[in-house]
Amino acid sequence: MTYVRATEVMSILGVTRNTLCDWINAGTLPAYRLGKNNVFDPAELAAFLETRRTGV
Repeated sequence: MTYVRATEVMSILGVTRNTLCDWINAGTLPAYRLGKNNVFDPAELAAFLETRRTGV
């Protein structure tokens, strides 16, 4: 399985590391710890984006 690195997620979402860490710590965005790095399952990232979808 291929995971997405935190730096890629920050770029995709246009957020800072602090915001990303807040979402991870709150359980809003699931992440997996590999060594010192957080990685993200693309399917879970897509589900997260779907929950943040607006009517635009």
